[in-house]
Amino acid sequence: LEGRWVERLVVAEPGRIHIDGQLLDGERQIGLLDFDLLCQAEPALDVANLSAHLRLRAIQRSSGATEDGVEDLSLALLDGFDRGAEEGFLESLRYYQATTFLRLALVYSLRPKWLHIVPSLVALSERCAHEVGPV
Repeated sequence: LEGRWVERLVVAEPGRIHIDGQLLDGERQIGLLDFDLLCQAEPALDVANLSAHLRLRAIQRSSGATEDGVEDLSLALLDGFDRGAEEGFLESLRYYQATTFLRLALVYSLRPKWLHIVPSLVALSERCAHEVGPV
C-alpha cells in the first residue's frame, strides 16, 4: 500500500488519538484509562483502527457482533466523528483501514484457532484499498 496512494493522501492536522486503549464512559464525559498508546497522529488512523476492529469482531462472531450491527456502529462512529466531508478524510480512512486489516491478517495467521478468518481480513483490506483508488 505504498507508493502513489501515500502521495495522494491529504495530510491532516495531527490530533490526539488512542489506539487499542480503554475508554471510560461517564454520564457526562469520556475518560481515558491508560496513556501508553496516546499519541499525536492523523485522526483518520484511530477511526480506521476502531472500525476495522469492529469488523473483526463480526468476522469472529464475538459477543454477538453481526455484520449489520457493525455496519450501524461504523456509520454512527463516522457520523459522530463528523469529519467525512473534510477533503481527503475518507481516502485516508480507507487507506488506514486497508493497512489495519493487513496487520490483523498477519496477526491472526499466527493463531491456529483463527487462521480461517485470514482470507476475510485480506479481502477487506483489498476492498478498502480499491476504494482509495488505483495505484
